[in-house]
Amino acid sequence: LAGVEVLECNVSVWRTPKDKLGELRGWRSKVRVGLRYVWGWVRLSWRYLRLPEHDIVVVGYIGYLDVFPAKLLALLRGRRVVLDLFQSLYEMIVVDKALVQATSLVARLAAWAERLACHTADSVWLNTRAEIEYLAAHHGVDAAKCRRLLMGADSVYQPRNTLPPSPVMHVVYAGQYIPVHGLLTVVEAMRLLRDEAEITFELIG
Repeated sequence: LAGVEVLECNVSVWRTPKDKLGELRGWRSKVRVGLRYVWGWVRLSWRYLRLPEHDIVVVGYIGYLDVFPAKLLALLRGRRVVLDLFQSLYEMIVVDKALVQATSLVARLAAWAERLACHTADSVWLNTRAEIEYLAAHHGVDAAKCRRLLMGADSVYQPRNTLPPSPVMHVVYAGQYIPVHGLLTVVEAMRLLRDEAEITFELIG
C-alpha cells in the first residue's frame, strides 16, 4: 500500500458486523458483547506481541475504546499509536445529525470518550481541517498531533480532459443530506445561480 507494508492484527467481536446495534438490544446481549470484547482483546494481545517489527500502530475507525488497550500494548514494544478518528463522533451525533441533545448522558459520554481517546493517541487522523480545528477548540487536542487524511474517491469518478458538447452544465451532488458533506454550500450555490438557465443541479442522496 503506497510502498508501505501493512500488518493486519484484528479480532472481530461482532457476529453480524452489518447489524451491530441489533446485537446490543437488551441487557443480556450487551453483557455477551462486553465479554466477547474483553476476550477479543486477550486474543488480540497474544497476536500483536507475536507480530514482526513495525513502526506504528494504527487504530481504525471507530476505535474510541480500542485505543486504550492498543496504547498499552504499543508501549510494551516502544511504538507510537495513531487513532484514525475520521470525524468527531460528538459533533456527528449532537451537532450534525442532531440525534441526541447536548445535555444528554449519551452526548456527555461521547464527548468524554472522544477527548480521552484523542489525548491517549500519539497522533490523530481526521478527514478535514475543520475537524482538526473542532477537536482543538472543544476537546483541547493539540492541533500539531492531528493530521488530515483525505478519503479520496471511488475509481468510477475519473476527471475528463474534455467535456461533452452541451449547452447546459449539469452539476451532480452525491452524498448525505447533512451539513458535514457540504450540502449547505451546494444549496447556497444553487440560490446564487438560480437565474442561470444553462446550469442545472441534481442532488443524489
